[in-house]
Amino acid sequence: MAAVVDHALLIIFIFFLTSLATATVSETEFNADESPSLGPTNSVSAAESVTARSDIECSTLCSAAQSSPGSGCKSWAFASATGRCFLSSNRTFGFEFASSIGASVFRGQEDLPLNNCTTMVGSRKFCVIQQRVSDQYSFARSYAEYENGFGDSQNFWIGLKKLNNLTGSTPRLFRMEAVNLQNNLLYVCEYSSFSVAGASSDYQLSVTGYLTGSSNTTGESFSYNNGLLFSAIDAGSNTNCAQKDGGAGWWFSGCTYVNPNGYFNLSEINNNGDNEHFMQWRYAGPDGTRRMLRSIRLMLQV
Repeated sequence: MAAVVDHALLIIFIFFLTSLATATVSETEFNADESPSLGPTNSVSAAESVTARSDIECSTLCSAAQSSPGSGCKSWAFASATGRCFLSSNRTFGFEFASSIGASVFRGQEDLPLNNCTTMVGSRKFCVIQQRVSDQYSFARSYAEYENGFGDSQNFWIGLKKLNNLTGSTPRLFRMEAVNLQNNLLYVCEYSSFSVAGASSDYQLSVTGYLTGSSNTTGESFSYNNGLLFSAIDAGSNTNCAQKDGGAGWWFSGCTYVNPNGYFNLSEINNNGDNEHFMQWRYAGPDGTRRMLRSIRLMLQV
């Protein structure tokens, strides 16, 4: 038991070291059909400013420009007070003015970690398939980005294609680790079988077998997503939930009890209320409400 406690405390300590300031969020829903254009080439200068109605829309404009020839968007900042979306082709652009205007700043993609499959839990080895420890990386992304993966060494999603490669023919044991924002405690849940189908099946999720012996969540919530198809803000069977739930890509129904890709928000606001659009996992807390998180990572045993 002492070893388990020591391991949990170590994970919490590491997550706390990397947790940063609160992200500013906007609850304005985004309609992809009404998004403003960046111009004929969608090219982005050092710090171009365009009008946007939410940080989800600002992120989508940056994503659209990433595929343009020449200088695509590598970083962005959104000022909710003025409705201005600042886009830059430089990933390390400073946006020095951002804090003074209350803007959220997010960086573009760096190289994903080449080998995520080195995490040990006791004698078991895991691949980390998703991780969020700070608010400096937006998860409001297009369907294509969720397919291919995005992120850096601290905050990332490995991609649906890789998930299918890992699990399509061999279901894996799934493990979720999250630090709760309310009590700063580590909550863990495991499922004996997790797999993701291929693109032709819309990356349908299969997750079964909640393991009470290796879980300390106060209930079970992920099986609600079993059998669902993947959706993002611009594609999938449930774009409405993706747009409503912080721009997250996920397996939505109506909409979800768990939302690890939602808004990153280090605030107690709405912790007991309607926080579905925030990064949260139901039962990862002292009661059954949706609980906002300080950090989270999802893993598969290999």
